[in-house]
Amino acid sequence: MYYSQAYWKGSDIALKAFSLAAEKIPNLRLIAFGMEEPSPELPLPPNSQYVKPEDPEAMAKAIEFICGLPNPDWQGMSEAAYAKAIVYTWDDATERFEGALKAAMSKSTQKDGATAKLKPRIQVQW
Repeated sequence: MYYSQAYWKGSDIALKAFSLAAEKIPNLRLIAFGMEEPSPELPLPPNSQYVKPEDPEAMAKAIEFICGLPNPDWQGMSEAAYAKAIVYTWDDATERFEGALKAAMSKSTQKDGATAKLKPRIQVQW
């Protein structure tokens, strides 16, 4: 799992889901990586492990763990990842990106106390 404290990346939701699932699956483990260490405000749950992306040895151990899973566990993990990936579309990505840009512009204008008037340089038609 990619770990980030940025709320819009959804790590808090993923960590909560993992914690709920771990209540019913005692041996469930989580391996997380990201550009920042876990914070006390968004801690990793028990049975989880944080791997720095710039640490190839730690990442290799995480890969070895996953590859060492019994076939049914590996297949279940693979199917769950695939099922999650196919529900996203380019439209979803575009809407989220546009929403993030609008939120950033809104925060910027609130900070400056002025409304920015932007003229588009390029018009894209689909």
